[in-house]
Amino acid sequence: ATLTAISYWHLSVSRAGYPNVLIPPVECLAAYYLLTGYRAGSRWRMALGGAFIGLVLWTYLAARLWPVTVALWALYTLIIEPRHTLSRWQGWVLAVLACLAVFAPLGAHFYLHPEDFLERAGQVLVFTQTPPAQIPALLGRNLLATLGGLVVQGDPRTTFNLPGRPTFMLWMAPFLFWGLARALRHWRRTELVLLPIWLLGMCLPAILTDDAMPQSQRMSGIMPAVFALVALGLDEAWRLLERCQPALKRWLPTGLVALLLIFDGAVAARDYFGVWARRSDVYIDEHGPYELVASRAVQELEAGRVPVVIAQHYKHPTSAYLLPRSLDAVWSVGDKTLPLPNRGGAEVIYLWPYNDSPLRQELRDRLFAMAQEEEPLHSPWGDEMVRVFRLAPDVLAAEAELSAHAAFGNELAVLDWSLDRTMPRTKPLRLLLHWRALAHPDAGRVLSLHIYDEQGLRWMEKTSLGYIPEQWQPGDTVYQLYELELPRGIPAGRYQARLLMSREGGLGAFPVVVAGEMTGSYVDLGWFTLTPEGGSIEAPHEASYEEMLPGVLRLIEHKAPPVSAHQGDTITTELLWQALATPEGDVDITLALLDANGRETWAQSYPLTPGYPTSQWQPQEVVQGRYALSLRDAPAGPYQLVLHVGAATRPLGEILIDAVERSFEEPPMDAAVDVLFGSEILLLGYSLPAAPYRAGDVLPLTLHWQAQVQPASDHKVFVHLVDATGAIVAQRDAAPVDWTRPTSGWLADEVVSDPQYLTLPSHLPAGEYQLLVGLYDAETLQRLSSAAGDDGRLALATVQVE
Repeated sequence: ATLTAISYWHLSVSRAGYPNVLIPPVECLAAYYLLTGYRAGSRWRMALGGAFIGLVLWTYLAARLWPVTVALWALYTLIIEPRHTLSRWQGWVLAVLACLAVFAPLGAHFYLHPEDFLERAGQVLVFTQTPPAQIPALLGRNLLATLGGLVVQGDPRTTFNLPGRPTFMLWMAPFLFWGLARALRHWRRTELVLLPIWLLGMCLPAILTDDAMPQSQRMSGIMPAVFALVALGLDEAWRLLERCQPALKRWLPTGLVALLLIFDGAVAARDYFGVWARRSDVYIDEHGPYELVASRAVQELEAGRVPVVIAQHYKHPTSAYLLPRSLDAVWSVGDKTLPLPNRGGAEVIYLWPYNDSPLRQELRDRLFAMAQEEEPLHSPWGDEMVRVFRLAPDVLAAEAELSAHAAFGNELAVLDWSLDRTMPRTKPLRLLLHWRALAHPDAGRVLSLHIYDEQGLRWMEKTSLGYIPEQWQPGDTVYQLYELELPRGIPAGRYQARLLMSREGGLGAFPVVVAGEMTGSYVDLGWFTLTPEGGSIEAPHEASYEEMLPGVLRLIEHKAPPVSAHQGDTITTELLWQALATPEGDVDITLALLDANGRETWAQSYPLTPGYPTSQWQPQEVVQGRYALSLRDAPAGPYQLVLHVGAATRPLGEILIDAVERSFEEPPMDAAVDVLFGSEILLLGYSLPAAPYRAGDVLPLTLHWQAQVQPASDHKVFVHLVDATGAIVAQRDAAPVDWTRPTSGWLADEVVSDPQYLTLPSHLPAGEYQLLVGLYDAETLQRLSSAAGDDGRLALATVQVE
């Protein structure tokens, strides 16, 4: 117990706040009651020991090996003293039952949620993280590093240790080996042999993981055993001294052992409180800078200034706990955001714990250009921890004068952006966006950057919004950096950057407004070119497929098609190619559907990579191709999707195309309209019962459309209910037939009956209302023109609300 209490390891673990500190005491209780019950033949003691074995499983993942360790010891006792062990069978049974009873609630949870049991283990186990051929060597290195961590080189991580400090210093290490030798020498004393079994068994959680070694937090279960072994070694030394110096036996052994323990404890205290605790990296890891941030933020708030905290976490819990008022500061999350809050012209002070949240270079340059640095905040030991900047007085006024390029509704204005127009494929895509808040949102918002190719296929997407919407105030401006890793094998060519904003959850995209007019669902940030330089050059892949063009081109991966789709859908497939040599000419491919009889019923041809001809590929270059397949003309049924390249054919997967019920006859309807929208879609009429409605009712409106030609793009239907002033009191926007029949999948002359049920507000006053309908382009948000109205809205009917 003394060895445990004075050890650096136990001191560190007990103060770190991790649940693994619970493993050793619960293990000790389990071992004590199991051993004493086994020796005395006490069934209730063995049952209590089993209960504590079940309890330890509630503490930490590494504790899962404790029942295994106990089982190994029980097997050893059965081998060494079979009669005695078997005579305690009732106690063993009760121990197992008690263990299962205590573990049962947690076990039931794991049964219902197996991911909670497997996920973390799957992230670290060598068997899931390491190629099979490398596992034996890795396990050997882990074993040596784990055992070496006891006496040679300890855990390298400051969170769990003074980096490199072994569990036992030079003067204590010999007693570990002495105690281990004593336990093994008395191999028939099963209570002593438990200690080396315990040591090895509870080292396994560390040995079996692929991580930095040694892993002191995962081997905390060995604490009782390893300190008991050292105690055995000290006891042997004590006895030896008594035999060698019998005249001095009353004080010399005890005094020497006491001095050794005092010295070891003093060194541990010095290392922990005097060395480890004063390290700047420990101060940062333990969130010390946020104590400084909280204190300074409150000072600035009380002085009427606006503190901006640049942090890794929103409203950092350390600051919140110490000084709750610090939460009233402006918090900027992450290293890719720099807000300029405008609070009536109040001074802005930036508090930047730069070691914890290092701003990206583009934002550093902006901060240094706009603000003057002041005296930093220091740790109690004098280390610089938080940089402080004061925003120049004229910056906010200059920001307010900037004109907007576009706006998302009435909430966010895009001021400008910077994007390299030509870049190699060797580095991430970086875009610096400058925007202004126009309003305080009522909920969360998502601001995302999408990258499309010239065929309209999306290649990348990134969401970045470190300035949380609940902090937005009108007039705030923000510099926001987007950094996108390029996908493996992205072809050279031209790409378009699009900025979109939606409500949290990706629903409800905001319309883009330019000069008071809606222009679409995204802000066009322009086109850029990825040059051929920096392609993915890789060693030749093993031929999991045969070469599609012998000696020239190989398909190395493909994305299987969806299991099912509907007629009229567009699906995307991805193929990953490798050039074995530069093709002499440009290569085309064909994707086809084969029916159950092997007959080709549908096919589309494509350039292998439209914007990056294969004649420009480099030898061994890996290039990804993406292909959009329109199933508008594909017949229904089960098919196999196949790839044709020259004379070679490769199946890509099976797909079931579900039939869509099509009609070319006009259905019965309550009123005929015959109004053409655009040049493609005719509204034949509608069905709507004429009975009066009440607030909260649903209008059972059905619109009947007819395609005059095959529509070239997707359109959405809008239904507006307006009062006498023209104000919209209820509305619905959706693709036809509740999003299941996109207009791009309609055939010429096809008739589509489209239920557009509109819910009336529960507070809607009684009176007459007008029902307006129309169509708009799903991408540009532009309404299709109609002969019935200049604004693209057709007055359909009058609705009476009682």
